[in-house]
Amino acid sequence: MKPAQMTPAPHEPPHPLAERLVASVGATAGALLDLGTGGGRNLRLLAAAHIAVGVDDDLERARRVESALRAEGLDVRVHGAPYTQLPLARARFAGALSTHALLHGTRSKIRLALSEIARVLRTGAPFFLTLASVEDERFGEGIMVEADVFAPASGDEEGVPHLYLDAAGVPELLAPHFVIESQRQTDVDELVGRWAHNPGAKPRGRRHWFVQARRR
Repeated sequence: MKPAQMTPAPHEPPHPLAERLVASVGATAGALLDLGTGGGRNLRLLAAAHIAVGVDDDLERARRVESALRAEGLDVRVHGAPYTQLPLARARFAGALSTHALLHGTRSKIRLALSEIARVLRTGAPFFLTLASVEDERFGEGIMVEADVFAPASGDEEGVPHLYLDAAGVPELLAPHFVIESQRQTDVDELVGRWAHNPGAKPRGRRHWFVQARRR
């Protein structure tokens, strides 16, 4: 009698902004950047049709994801590096995506990361990203680090600063390097990646800005 075979767990679906980026750039756009690769759900999609490079600020996670995606036959590179100091050449990328990385940090740190993303993007290149909204139920919880920045006092993100923005704060944050083409608030409890949080903790009341911008 043959032993029962286990069905492999399905891949976590990509973020909607990843799908929109792929649709917007066309098949011959050039290399795409995934900032905050996490478990690789977005990079997998980008790499299926483009040269794609990931960056994650957790070096070990970056190595694991690169190995896993290469085992799937995808020719990808995932760098382990801080988002404020990308090990990438100027104007290398035809588009960029960040669906979690820019939720975390002080305002000055996120500004530095945005400056780095702008440095590695070509002029006019699309940049799709998420930012946290002040209408998120977690706004105001934990320790106040600075205006609109709070660090949870417990849980899997204990001590990690989160920046929350209102409608005017989004373009103000991006204005030095990017032109916003659209921004809208979205309930994202069902979209948060399992890699990003304790699998046993059900997300609640999370609201993000979905932003589509272009490099000036």
